Amino acid sequence: MEDNALCVFPGCQDFDALNFDSEAGCAGECIYLTYNCLSIGDEAWSDESVGLYPAMQQAMHGVPWSGEWVFNVPATVLEPQSGVSYGVHHVAWSEVDGLPDWVDSSEFTLGDLGASSQHCIAASGIPSAPGTHEITASGEVFISIFGQEFSIGEQTYSAWMEVTENPDPIAGCTYPLASNHLSYATADDGSCLFPGCTDPEAVNFSSVANVDDGSCGDGCATDPVSSCATDSNGDGQVNVTDLLALLAEFGNMCE
Repeated sequence: MEDNALCVFPGCQDFDALNFDSEAGCAGECIYLTYNCLSIGDEAWSDESVGLYPAMQQAMHGVPWSGEWVFNVPATVLEPQSGVSYGVHHVAWSEVDGLPDWVDSSEFTLGDLGASSQHCIAASGIPSAPGTHEITASGEVFISIFGQEFSIGEQTYSAWMEVTENPDPIAGCTYPLASNHLSYATADDGSCLFPGCTDPEAVNFSSVANVDDGSCGDGCATDPVSSCATDSNGDGQVNVTDLLALLAEFGNMCE
């Protein structure tokens, strides 16, 4: 005889998981919300408060990094003065601040954000030094009371990034004045390039230059400019001007 009440089925028994099953008879696979841009639109975001997610990310000095934060705007928000929860009308997202100087690529779209929505902040770069950075998203929050919007002021939400020490030496050019200076290098590998004139005969010869940049000028001339020895003013011809110059110095003792 069948008695289905005795059947036991596996399921997720973790209340915080997306697929929590209150009727699960034994432990099964649990699925959790991932705090990245691929999860935008998941229903589980409705259980999260307004702010940036994840709260903490890590990177390593000198190692290429790319990451994402999600700015979550839930259906309701806590009004800070009264402590009462109100429906969100919209958030006027105005600023993202605190991204490290070494971030060379970032992408996000500011503007009015509706309730129950998520928005991506993507960034990448190579950390130039260890340290901790606070990333903030700021905007004016508007709540809805009987369908009318009311501002509760400018609000700022924070997330953090920790750049850890790199246990290995980072090879590269460590001289700031070199054309190929590597800001995050910790061990000089002799690859530094110093553009300049490398011709010792040129007037602008640079003793530190190891890459000729085509800037060498002419050497200092020791021969007369003119082929005529009596062209005293070097204008390319012998004329009255040269004669007058000779007469002006006639009789002077030459040293």
